[in-house]
Amino acid sequence: MTFHEGYREESGTLRRFASTPTSGFVARRLSSVSPTTISPITLTAVRKVAPDRHLIKTATVTVETDDVGLTVQRAIALAKEKGGYVFSLSEQISPTGQHSAMLEIRVPSDAFEETLLAIERLGKIRNKSVRAEDVTEEFLDIQSRLKALRESEKRILKMLSEAEDLDTVFKLENELAVRRSEIERLEGRLRYFQERTTFSSINLTITEFRVVATPPETWAAIKVAADAWRELVKVLRVLATVGIWLAVWSVLWLPILLIAVFASRFAISRLRTVKASETSDSS
Repeated sequence: MTFHEGYREESGTLRRFASTPTSGFVARRLSSVSPTTISPITLTAVRKVAPDRHLIKTATVTVETDDVGLTVQRAIALAKEKGGYVFSLSEQISPTGQHSAMLEIRVPSDAFEETLLAIERLGKIRNKSVRAEDVTEEFLDIQSRLKALRESEKRILKMLSEAEDLDTVFKLENELAVRRSEIERLEGRLRYFQERTTFSSINLTITEFRVVATPPETWAAIKVAADAWRELVKVLRVLATVGIWLAVWSVLWLPILLIAVFASRFAISRLRTVKASETSDSS
């Protein structure tokens, strides 16, 4: 059976959203179950449904509390209580005096969800995310490659014991060194997966809840004068910019303006002349 891992968190519970291929018999049994009887699947339940799966489970949690130091001590005690340990710890105080701490806690995978629930009670949860990575395929691939390499190592050792000339011995020793180097590399990778699947990681950030007091506004004549001067400079800068633009573009708008002025004056004088002639004719 191939299990396709996929989870999302809903209301504090991890629910499976990817399908799991099953045999015909299991499919028929599942089809006969009413949808209302299917309960949410948690990360711990995955081990019971598919105990042969190798899952790397990680969580990131941000907690806000009144006393960071006390919460750190409680988190360390919680990790020990669940059979885990603190992998890393750092604390810092900001320039404003706000205290915060970051911990990476590793607990047995079977106690992962139980530990998360206990961490939620340490303070106010600001952020929480949970992720599970299925490394079963790579885990089994490394095991099969190690088995093949060890068999190859045995054959080379047997050939080496039967070799008679130095050239053959030299070639076999080189091949043996390559095999052992690859075996050591894969064994290290396998130990890493075993450690990460046996112990799950919880990255915990603890921040201090502080009410920042806003200082009352005070009136200061110097500040008002400075603000007024800045605004005046802005206005003068705008006026200067407009003046420069008008001066540069005057080669276009000035002739047009002059022609318009002369044309309007000519039209006015012409209109006056016509009216004067009509008045003289009527008299």
